[in-house]
Amino acid sequence: LGFANCDLNGEHWAKVWDNMLHRVANKSNRPLYNNCSIASEWLQASNFRDWYLLQPGHENHNLQLESDIIPWLTNREKCYSPETSFLCSRSLNHKMGCYLNAIRELDEPKALLPASIFLNSAGRYELKLRNQHIAVFANLEDAKIASRFYRTRYMLEDIISDQTTPEHVMLLAKCSLRDL
Repeated sequence: LGFANCDLNGEHWAKVWDNMLHRVANKSNRPLYNNCSIASEWLQASNFRDWYLLQPGHENHNLQLESDIIPWLTNREKCYSPETSFLCSRSLNHKMGCYLNAIRELDEPKALLPASIFLNSAGRYELKLRNQHIAVFANLEDAKIASRFYRTRYMLEDIISDQTTPEHVMLLAKCSLRDL
């Protein structure tokens, strides 16, 4: 870890950087970070600072470092890096975590149905999201595919409504097209 040419006292970017380091270092306390890493360039505080200060909205100290969405959309391991991270609101970061957990649940082999899919009295699979009936499917796999699609769509809508920068919206939109 490098601290050369950096004043870490009271700087918000330094708190964000330190939190990132702790999340990855304490993987045993956070299972979602088991396969997470940090780009070598961000182990140098000055490199992270330089990136952070170029991010739109960096002066808003309520923003958080988001690094789950782009790796998920691009089928890459979670890694904090300039290519996979951006700043977003706390509420958006929380929503993204909920979306990704729900989507990951679709891939888990288990006896219970995913939270958004219900078996109706006719033996068909109903998809309900955001308190809305979406569709009925003959088999569970089709219902899971539709659920993944709608959750990704809702996630992107929330990102856009959160006033994320146009560059991030375009990057996320391009990444999401891989599933379509």
